[in-house]
Parts: sequence; C-alpha cells; structure tokens
Amino acid sequence: MTKYESEVRIINNNINIVYERLSDLRNFETIKQAMSNPDIQEKVKEAAGKDADKLDKLQEQIKDITFTEDTVSFGTQMGQVTLQIVERDAPKLIKFEGVGTPIAMNLWIQLLPTADYECKLKVTIGAELNFFIKQMVGKYLQQGVEGIANMLSVVASAR
Repeated sequence: MTKYESEVRIINNNINIVYERLSDLRNFETIKQAMSNPDIQEKVKEAAGKDADKLDKLQEQIKDITFTEDTVSFGTQMGQVTLQIVERDAPKLIKFEGVGTPIAMNLWIQLLPTADYECKLKVTIGAELNFFIKQMVGKYLQQGVEGIANMLSVVASAR
C-alpha cells in the first residue's frame, strides 16, 4: 500500500465540532448547492484566475455527486465510484474505503486537538499501486490529497 499524506492543516474550531461536521457526509451537500449559485461561481472563478477553465469541469462533476451519512458517490470516466466510511473513532479518525474504484484504496482523516478551539487535520490516501501505475498517477494522488485537505479545512473551519 502506497501512502500519500497531506500537509497538516490548522483548523480554528473545536475538534468535536470538526469531527461532527466531517463524519456526516450529508454536511457536504452545502458545497454542491453553493457551487450552483451564480454569485459564488463568479467569486470562485475570480479567485481561480488562470485555472478558471478547470472550474467549469469541476462544476459539471459536482452536479452528479450524491451524499449520504456514510457515503459520497460520483461518476468518473471508469464508472461510478463511492467512498464509504468504514470506521469512526470520535473525535480523532474517520476512515473511508473505495467502492468501485479501479484500484484498492483507503482514505483517512485524522484530527488532533491543540487547544479548546483549534485542532490539526491531516488526510492520508493509501492505494495499492504497482510500480508503473505509481509512476503515472503518484503526482496526481499527492495533489488530490492536498486538495481534499484544503476543502476539508474550509468546511471544518466554518462557524
């Protein structure tokens, strides 16, 4: 299993609140709804600058994402993929397993309290990759784990 770890993010919120937010995937429905708001779309495009064209693709993909308490599902070029929560250890760990993924993979969200209203967040992706696949997709998995950590830190920090 090859592991890709994000940089540690500091979340300015209580670890219990962060855990509750991240351990119920229905809370991410608000991101999907926000991305359909034209005002928010425009602000995101302005912030993205030269990467604004990538946002159009992202917005198309977001439309098809579905959330339940324990799963997030989305379409890919290789078919439907689901990340399902397989373990919760409140308030410090949420572990996912890929269902329908072309390779065996797991994702961990780790939380560590640092103060009453501050905690650390780290995301790890573990994937079964042979040498050739690792050379082709390793860079993208590292970018992906950083992107996931960024998105989770924004959602977890909201008051």
